[in-house]
Amino acid sequence: MSTQDSSGEHYPAFEHDGPVEERIDTGLNLTRQFKTGATRDTDTGKLDFEGFLSPTVLRRFGVFMHSNRTMADGSTRDSDNWQRGIPLDAYMKSMLRHVFAVWLLHRGGTGTDEKGQPYDLETELCAIMFNSMGYLHETLQEQAQYKRLEDSGTSRE
Repeated sequence: MSTQDSSGEHYPAFEHDGPVEERIDTGLNLTRQFKTGATRDTDTGKLDFEGFLSPTVLRRFGVFMHSNRTMADGSTRDSDNWQRGIPLDAYMKSMLRHVFAVWLLHRGGTGTDEKGQPYDLETELCAIMFNSMGYLHETLQEQAQYKRLEDSGTSRE
């Protein structure tokens, strides 16, 4: 896939081998100028989610989360249900069960979950991700709540 500029030059629409750019010092900060002539500030010091995260892993995690939305009565829970609050102990107990399953599989073992289903590495890893994110979510929520109370001069007790 390519794009043609006003001079008739073709260039790739996306550069996956690294940006084609020149850095320009404008006196205030560094600016990137791309082959297309477009400019923007540098990404130095900015979070690089594209590099930090794997879309393949996140897609698999989304499939895992969606497959666990149906409750015993047949109803479907909201996708953000977990963000309403789950106790840290529940996350920890579940996470350790799934870590044990991954450890067992890693060591060449086999096993079944409490429903009698054989352990599946991808499912177990997604369950660890869920419990880890939930634990972190609750921890960050608690810190934010504590900070709001501190800022308002109210005691936690």
